[in-house]
Amino acid sequence: NQNLRRSAAARRGEAKRAPRTTIIPITYEETLLQSHAVMTSPLVKATDSERALAAAGFLLAFDRYGRAKDICLSRALELRAPIACQTGAGAVWTLTLHPATASKPSKTGQMDCTAPIGSTHPRRQWLTTFCQPLRDAPRRTGFLLDMTAARYTVLFHQSRRAAGLTPSTAHRFRHGGASMDGMHGVPDLTMTERGHWRSTLSVQVYRQPARYLRVLDSLTPQRLADAAA
Repeated sequence: NQNLRRSAAARRGEAKRAPRTTIIPITYEETLLQSHAVMTSPLVKATDSERALAAAGFLLAFDRYGRAKDICLSRALELRAPIACQTGAGAVWTLTLHPATASKPSKTGQMDCTAPIGSTHPRRQWLTTFCQPLRDAPRRTGFLLDMTAARYTVLFHQSRRAAGLTPSTAHRFRHGGASMDGMHGVPDLTMTERGHWRSTLSVQVYRQPARYLRVLDSLTPQRLADAAA
């Protein structure tokens, strides 16, 4: 009888919903600190090549709202330079995730998810400066970061510890980039396309800055200064 009552309540929309897990985004300042740590800290066990590629991967994951697997499966040839005499996406650096020629669809079934690098926030415009060296870097595979998602995750955690940051997951770069852009007033459609979500409704949570601001507030003035340096 109890199960029948619960079933009837569920059909009426009265059943209790399971509480949603609060996702703490990674801020841009943390991303900068973490990228610096993976490049320089002896606590990170990696080759010079891995260090440079991982740092670029962290920054691109934040900027492109990228899942760890998406970034690691990105193809080097899908990082495209500006093309002469073009406008729009053809005139800037872009990164295409889930290319139709060599990849599976995204989690939402989309392919050829192309977006400009560093275009949605003035503080991230400088990211285009490392795109050419990143594209030209020697690599053993055709993948942009030349490492597996498992290796990327190891370097993520090592660099968090080396930077003195609280534990997190690489997926939260995605939430951090979207939160930063949501506070900056980036249009819903632009954010939806950038994060290859199914609907603009998915980006509304990133219009609420409280979680992002709490993380910023937890960083000391010295850490904020280090990130800005």
